[in-house]
Amino acid sequence: MSGSTGGTTITTVSAPVLPLAGGSGAADPVAASSARVERRRVIGRLLLTTRGLALREAGGLIWFLDVDSTPTELLGTFVLVEGKRTGLTRLKVDYLGRSQCRGRLQGPRLQEAGR
Repeated sequence: MSGSTGGTTITTVSAPVLPLAGGSGAADPVAASSARVERRRVIGRLLLTTRGLALREAGGLIWFLDVDSTPTELLGTFVLVEGKRTGLTRLKVDYLGRSQCRGRLQGPRLQEAGR
């Protein structure tokens, strides 16, 4: 559909709607959002909070972790976590292990500077 208003042309384009497996023809927003899986790899200190396991990055961002078991031997240490982002600050963990990197706050430059 096209129209003209005061020298400006307005064109409306409609995108096709693909039918679902059930054949209803309506778009499924849940299926569309689940198709975009965001994978994350983060390093930080592993914490035990009232909401469960969490990882605090060097910049202060806290990720809450969905894990099958709690690795108590890694609590308080720097870990590497890989997984799928399932919420604003939640990760479904695929891998959790000890990290050799300590993040920006514990880097050798800061230790040498006496901070």
